[in-house]
Amino acid sequence: MLPVLLMVVLGLLQGLVLGVEALRVSSAAREGARAAAVGRDAEGVRQAAIRGGGGLDADRLDLVLPPLPATSGQPVSVSVGYRARFFVPGLATMAPEPVLRSTATMLAE
Repeated sequence: MLPVLLMVVLGLLQGLVLGVEALRVSSAAREGARAAAVGRDAEGVRQAAIRGGGGLDADRLDLVLPPLPATSGQPVSVSVGYRARFFVPGLATMAPEPVLRSTATMLAE
């Protein structure tokens, strides 16, 4: 009974970690969109998204950027994808790594 209970607890913890990472991905997209809206270049938008991600691994972060600089008064969207990792033993071999995605849109200033 103990191994089954342990797997259930680890599965719940993994779900919690993925939920927190999904919130961080959403924040990264929002910060990237804000940086694009105020006229930063592609590297500035990337750095803002990384900072906004609150500790996400920058090497596992993928950004889709619009043509920059954005036209004033027009919407600008930034999409962020993050390849999350499993920490539960054996789970990585049973399921592919999840990709968390978020898109944020703001009006360019």
